[in-house]
Amino acid sequence: MSEPSNESLDACFCCRLHSNCDPAGCDQHRHSSRGGRGFKFSELDQSADNGCKTCVTLLSGLKLPLVKEAWMVSISLALKSGRAGLEARGLTDVSDAVTIEMLASHGRVVLRTRASFSSKDWRHFNFSVAPSLSTAACKPFPVLQSFPVDRTDSEITYKHLKGWIDICETNHGCTPKSPPQLPKRVLKISGDRLVLYLSGNNEHARYTTLSHRWGLNEDFVLKNCNLQRLTQGVAWSDLPKTAQDAVDISRKLGIDYLWIDSLCIIQEDDDDWVDQSRKMSVIYSDSWLNIAAADSDNSHGGCFRQGEATTRFTFHRVPANPEVFVMQQPSNTHQNFGSNYPNNTASSPLLQRGWVLQERLLAPRVVYYAKDEILWECNEMSDCQCGAITVIARFKPYHHRSLTTGDPLPYAWMRVAERYSGLKLTYETDRLIALAGIAKQALASGRGDEYLAGLWSKDLAHQLCWSVLDTWRKPDCYLTPSWSWLSVLGRVQFTAPYEYKALKSSQIDVQITDAACKGRNSSVFDDLESGYVKVRGRVLDMEAEALILPQGQRARFRLWRQLEGIGFEYNNFKADYIMDPIGRQP
Repeated sequence: MSEPSNESLDACFCCRLHSNCDPAGCDQHRHSSRGGRGFKFSELDQSADNGCKTCVTLLSGLKLPLVKEAWMVSISLALKSGRAGLEARGLTDVSDAVTIEMLASHGRVVLRTRASFSSKDWRHFNFSVAPSLSTAACKPFPVLQSFPVDRTDSEITYKHLKGWIDICETNHGCTPKSPPQLPKRVLKISGDRLVLYLSGNNEHARYTTLSHRWGLNEDFVLKNCNLQRLTQGVAWSDLPKTAQDAVDISRKLGIDYLWIDSLCIIQEDDDDWVDQSRKMSVIYSDSWLNIAAADSDNSHGGCFRQGEATTRFTFHRVPANPEVFVMQQPSNTHQNFGSNYPNNTASSPLLQRGWVLQERLLAPRVVYYAKDEILWECNEMSDCQCGAITVIARFKPYHHRSLTTGDPLPYAWMRVAERYSGLKLTYETDRLIALAGIAKQALASGRGDEYLAGLWSKDLAHQLCWSVLDTWRKPDCYLTPSWSWLSVLGRVQFTAPYEYKALKSSQIDVQITDAACKGRNSSVFDDLESGYVKVRGRVLDMEAEALILPQGQRARFRLWRQLEGIGFEYNNFKADYIMDPIGRQP
């Protein structure tokens, strides 16, 4: 293979990978990356033939039998489905049916093979080197800072977690430098001793929180009858497994205080629940780290798991460069953490719960103990041990940016509404209050104007374009005005597209002249009494007729009008919930 010329280096695909190389020991460092977002296998072949060693490595890794099988399968799937962006038909070299994209995120070098515009036909491959090679002058491939492991309570997993915390504390500023005020009650960890600690009014310290799913029969919770005893000491054997694991994690991280709702709010005491539930937004917002037991159905399920990630996602040496390893990342996973999967049914038991959305968005940092790995979310980034999060648009950082410099809040909020609407609540009366903390945080940003029952007065007309996907039932008691998506129990979707620029250019042919909500106790966040919207726009005189549908389906209506010379113009629409034949909810 001939030595590369300067001309071939200028046209190389991999030059962006050499930005961290030592110029004295890497010719590639001096040259710019080839223009364009993607390239074909034939182009990568040509770059390798021109003598680029890095492109030779990439090509060799992608042609490993198990790796090639993965992206070849995506081509056949794309062909079978006929999805948009398909390029396989009519090609002499079927490998050119995929476009290769080079991604660099969170210290990873990832190649994406894209067989269509649908993410179902994308595959991702991580290239990395061993730590012993990190001192080389030429550094196109990084040392992985996190990777799949066998157990989520292993020392290497704690190393990954501490690495994410260090990155966040050094680069992000997600948590304040000075310790926050402690909640009213916390569990205090003193070596092997654990007590329920009643903090003072002005006592400050770092603390962790726990997000967990309650079971049907929780037998160890804080009550008035055991409060005094627990301040003297909490027996380890009394603690549910999930709480034990959360204590162990906090202890390993050097944090002395832990807040758990079931053990820090007095259960069966309505006054204490109302008081503390209204403070939960502050409790989670001030948390140093929120520990999420993502794979547990109840408090006895624990946080830690022994997974199969290392057997399902293995590292392979690249034949052309044995110092480099390639690993296929999981495909179409971690949708719960992506901003573009609003109505996905969460596979995690924890992430199916309505209260948890508030906990994950308000806490500055969250570590999820999932089935096969731990995952990380903070206000600035998301990551995981397998790396699959790094190649999707990420939900929590996107939402956080909407409070500062990202897309305007009302548009980003539609993603919050769609996701929240599909989550479960034990009590439908919690529907407003379980969203209240996120709403208060958003209101404080000043980017949405007035809060109106799950919507915002700024650009309100766009937010009124929602429809119900399933359930179709009104709450048993009044929660919000009928124009709010919170007035119906069921998953909702907004008819406007997600892309802010496209959404902003869409036409809304009405003007909102006034809108307001009134709370029973002066708060519009948790207990509404009434609300209204005043609209100015065009009016059409149309006839209406109800279509007969099988029992148990939502009523469907046809609105139509006769036009001179061209027949009829009509539109169909569905009611938001099931009604009986005379228009009442059964």
